[in-house]
Amino acid sequence: MHSSPALAAQRTHAPLGPTITALGVAAVLVVSQLYSSIPLAPLAAQDFGVPEAALAWSSTAFGLAYAFGFLFLGPLSDRFGPGRVMVIGLAVAAVTTAAVAVAPGVSALVVLRVIQGFAAAAFAPAAMAYVVDQIDPRRRAIAFTILTSAFVSSAVIGQVGAQLLGDLAGWRAVFVISGVGLLACAVWQKFALRPDRDDRPTVSVAPWRVMLDLLRNKRLVLLYAAASTLLAAFVGAYSGIQITGLADHDGLLWLRASALPAMVLTGVAAPLVTRIPAPRRTVVALGLSAVGTAIAAASGGSLVLIGIGMFLFSACVVMAGPAIVESINDNAGAARATAVSIYSFVLFMGASLGPQLAVALHGAGFAVIALVVTALLALGTLLARLAR
Repeated sequence: MHSSPALAAQRTHAPLGPTITALGVAAVLVVSQLYSSIPLAPLAAQDFGVPEAALAWSSTAFGLAYAFGFLFLGPLSDRFGPGRVMVIGLAVAAVTTAAVAVAPGVSALVVLRVIQGFAAAAFAPAAMAYVVDQIDPRRRAIAFTILTSAFVSSAVIGQVGAQLLGDLAGWRAVFVISGVGLLACAVWQKFALRPDRDDRPTVSVAPWRVMLDLLRNKRLVLLYAAASTLLAAFVGAYSGIQITGLADHDGLLWLRASALPAMVLTGVAAPLVTRIPAPRRTVVALGLSAVGTAIAAASGGSLVLIGIGMFLFSACVVMAGPAIVESINDNAGAARATAVSIYSFVLFMGASLGPQLAVALHGAGFAVIALVVTALLALGTLLARLAR
């Protein structure tokens, strides 16, 4: 009795649901570490007896180490397999995250956050490469959309979760609990996910040579430049809302929480959205994200209009991310993990620079910040259009 082609295809690819669930939970925990220190800063400052401003380098240190870590750790997946790199990376991240809890002072905290950020960088490129290796190509765009939703939603989940846990158990407990969670994810992926494929394409040359070859591809360079605007705009806009005092504590919570439904809806709509070819989807998503921030800029300070604009903006950021990744993978050949590592680097460098944009312009008010963010996204739309 012969198996049908459909059944044979099912046996050669990992199941979407269990795979993306394991990857998505780990993604939320990993990327939440970038944002968790923001609400924990007052608690840590009180513990160390220093001004809250002294804790600013804690977030910056993690963000920079996280971004540069992609360039060093991401290419490992092309050589040793993404599944193996994810499991080992999560285990190391678990130890370094829990170690942050024992920091005796601000300087030690910054150093430990650098180590934590570097270790955490192993996950994202490996997870993206694993999706390419294991998920049916017909469902790959859906997987990228859901995974990217997990990455972006961490900006909200990480802050809310850290604030609630910090108020209950203290800031140190947040890092201990996060470390335990990351270790659980490493064990989960070790036993639940498929081993790396023996027939996957590999890269045997030096990672830096691979990166240079990728950066000679004009289409990839344009896509990287477009990607750099995404989280710079996202973090810059939300930092602008907070730093300009546009909303009180409850208003900030409402605006942050309002982004979550947009991210969830985008994930639910993935089967429909991903029917649009990735290059076109990138241009449309970036263009509509600029419309969202333009609505916020023209709101006149109305939290309702800002909420509507940021809802559209957040949904489109989630839509644009996986579309860019899909386009990058289509142009990267066997060096997919390395290509996604460069993407992740420029993405999170943008996230690190977003708050600086808000700080530089906060005196001019939120409307000006939103207009600059809109211009940034319009530039990203143009670059994505040129990449087609």
